[in-house]
Formats: sequence, C-alpha cells, structure tokens
Amino acid sequence: MNLTRCPQTQTEAFMQLEIRRLISENLDLQEKLDLAKEEVQQFKIHLKLKTKAMKDACLLASKLNNKAETVETATQKALVKSQDQKNNVNMAIKKRVTRKKRVPKRKESVYQGMFEFHKKDVQQIVWHLIFELKPCIAVTLLPELPAYILFMCIRHTDHTNDDEKLWSLLTATVNTIKKVMKERHDDIDTMVLWLTNTVRLLNNLKQYSRDRKFQTVNTRRQNEQCLRNFYLSEYKQVLSDTVVEICQSLTGHIQEKIRPLVVPAILEHEPKWSLSSIQPLETLLHELNSIHKIMQCHSVDSEIILQIFRQIFYFICAISLNNLLLREDLCHFTKGWQIRRNLSHLEQWWCDTTRKSLPVFSIDFLKDSMKPETLQPIIQASHLLDAHKLDKNVQNVCDMCDKLSVVQIVKILNLLTTIDEFEECVPVSFIHKVQAKLQERNEPQEQATLLMDTKFTFPVVFPFKPSKIKLEYIEVPEELDLPMLKKV
Repeated sequence: MNLTRCPQTQTEAFMQLEIRRLISENLDLQEKLDLAKEEVQQFKIHLKLKTKAMKDACLLASKLNNKAETVETATQKALVKSQDQKNNVNMAIKKRVTRKKRVPKRKESVYQGMFEFHKKDVQQIVWHLIFELKPCIAVTLLPELPAYILFMCIRHTDHTNDDEKLWSLLTATVNTIKKVMKERHDDIDTMVLWLTNTVRLLNNLKQYSRDRKFQTVNTRRQNEQCLRNFYLSEYKQVLSDTVVEICQSLTGHIQEKIRPLVVPAILEHEPKWSLSSIQPLETLLHELNSIHKIMQCHSVDSEIILQIFRQIFYFICAISLNNLLLREDLCHFTKGWQIRRNLSHLEQWWCDTTRKSLPVFSIDFLKDSMKPETLQPIIQASHLLDAHKLDKNVQNVCDMCDKLSVVQIVKILNLLTTIDEFEECVPVSFIHKVQAKLQERNEPQEQATLLMDTKFTFPVVFPFKPSKIKLEYIEVPEELDLPMLKKV
C-alpha cells in the first residue's frame, strides 16, 4: 500500500525508488540462491555415490581370492555402476529444476545513467516531457523526474561529444519551458512544477560538473558520471535567469489572487461583533494553505518556499498598511487590537505550517523561518493604534515603530479618531513630541515615504542542493510517452 500511494515528499519518493530496486535485487539473489542449493544437493548425491562405489570395490576385491579378477577390474565395474546411478540422478535433478524454473535467467545490464536519442526527436522529447506533462500526472511520478530525464539526455550528448545535438536539446528545453510559463501563467500547479524541475536541472548541472566545490558530497559513482566534454557555464546562467523569471511570475500570480482578500481579512475582520465576518480571514488562510500544499506536493525546496512566502507576506503588509494610511475610519483604538488579532491568526498559521513542513534544521534557523518579518510594519501600526498616547510613552512609541517611516507614524497619529466616549483623543502636544523624537533617526530620503511599494520584490537565492538519487536506476514511465529514449 505504501509503495502504490502518491509520495508526499521527495524523501518518500526516493525511499519508494530504493525499495523497488532492493526488491528487484532480492529476487535476483533468491534465484541465484535456489540454483546454488540445487548444485549443492547434486554434489552431495555425487559424493555419496562415489563413496558407495569405493566401498563396493573394496568389498568385491576381498571376495576375489579364487577368481581371476583383480582389484582394478572390480573397481572399474563398481565405478561403471556408480556412473549409471549418477546419470539417472542428474536426469532427475535436471527435470526438477526445469519444472521449477522454466523462465531463463535474465542477463543483468549495467547502466551508465544516460538516455540515448536521435537529434530528429529533440522537439518531440521536450514537447512530451515539458509542454504536455500535466501536474496531476507529475505528482504520481518521482519528484523532479523530468529534470533527471533531461539531464540524462544531456549526459549522453556529452558522452558522444555531440555539440550540435547538445545545443539543440538545451535551446528546445529553455524555449519550451518559457512557452509553458507564458501560456499557463495563471496555473499555479504548472508554475510550481517547472520551478522545482528547472531548479533541479540547474543543480544537476552543477553537481555533475567538473567544479570540485559541487562534488564534495558526491559518491564515487556520481563523480564518474560527471560531464567530461562540456562545462555549460553559459547555459547555467540562462537556466538561472529562467528560474528567477518563473519564481517572480509565480509570486506575482499569487499576489494578484489574494489581493481582494487582504483588506477584508486583515483590516475589516471583526470577530467580536460579527460571526459571518470570519469568512474573509478563513478564505485567505485557506488560499495560502492550498498554495503551500501545492509547493510541498511538487517537492519545492523548503528554503525557496520560505523566500516565496516572505514576498507574499510583504505584499499582504503593503496592501494592509497602505489602506490603513488612506482610511480614517480604520484608525481608532478598537481597530488596533482587531487588526493585531487578525494578524496573529496569520502568524500562527505560518508557525504551525512551518513546524510541520520544514526538515530538521538548526534551532536558530527554525525560529527565524517561523517569524514573518515582512509583516512587522502593519503589526507595529496596529500596536500604535492602541498604544497609550501619554507624554511619558513618547520614547516607547518611537522604539516600537522602528519598521515604520517617520511620515507613516505621524500620519497614523494624525488620523486617529474616537468612536465612543471611552476613547481619548491624541493630544497635539504628544504628536509634536513624537515627531521631534523621530527626527533623531536621520532617516534616509528613500525611506521617507508614506506608502509602501506593492511592486517591490526581494532578490531570490536558489541554494545548491545535491541529489542522492542514482541516475542508473531512473526509468522512463509509460505516462510520459517517450519511447524514443533508450536507456544506456
């Protein structure tokens, strides 16, 4: 049951592949063991017959005192009799072995971890492997299998030193990936699928290059499989740029998808007074959870997932803070703790999701990854709304708003209004004292802005992650429709 179910992580898929390989090896070993047992049994019978023949010869010789036969003649007769018995036993064993194993012994093949193909089939290969591959099929296969197949094709062109066929394959690969991204830019599954496969292909080119810094964890066999004739430094850069484009396109699509959900979920959600208003927040969390599961299903590296959600949280923060700064109806004491409560649900979701999905890292890395730092500006703004506006708290207010610009802090204080008699107005003297204290920051001019840039993107770093999967064990499943590939 475990072998037939869809692997949830790359580790599970790797274990399934290894278990299938071990089962195949065990069956071969069992076949050899059965044949060895038959041979042992045959030798035992032969030994027994020879021993009996020698005893019979000695016994017969002792009875030849009054006959003309010699000991040698008696021994020869006994051995002839023994040979007849041996032939009969051999015939019986042979029949039994034939009945037990009618299938001829399979000749073991030693694969080099490459796929041979003809140049005329390049377009068909990349079309079936990239353009026609559906995410629902890809998740049932070995994670990042298309990347491994493409790399094994690259290895064969390197093995044959066929420069023309190599560049034909590389060009077709990049162009087809970009074509898929352009035509299915609104399909998160497809973008995630080719994000992880393009990263894996890039990592494979590094791992199996002649650069020693990428070979430190390779096995001896993997180092033997490194590329010999082509270094492909230019193609690595093209592939790296393609990965960045895919990642930016993916985060951009996610941002547009959640844009209409942010303000209702973060700023307008009032759980205390309206049970129905919980829907926007739940909808936002459900959408984020679905996106995270898609990335896990396609085995996206955990560090890349962290970077993508860092960008998503920045976008949520920018949309929320910009709306807060432009809407006076949202700037009052009660709204402060409501916004903080809504953000705490978002933080808790990320904390729980990260704890479940991340592999074992250092404690410091785990703690840092569970803190959505890019949410801090809107979190600090919510604290500013419900903070006590007294002269003795001027320093504390300035300290707790270090992620907000001076212009933003002053704007929020000026927008603060009261909605009932229990809330106090912000004294003008308090605002002036805060403003004077904030001038000590010496804030750079580029940071002295009111609204956050919703189009800002963080630079993406793709960590090098070598693979432990053995190329010689990779097979092309029938679902990919690639009969033109020959495993060598």
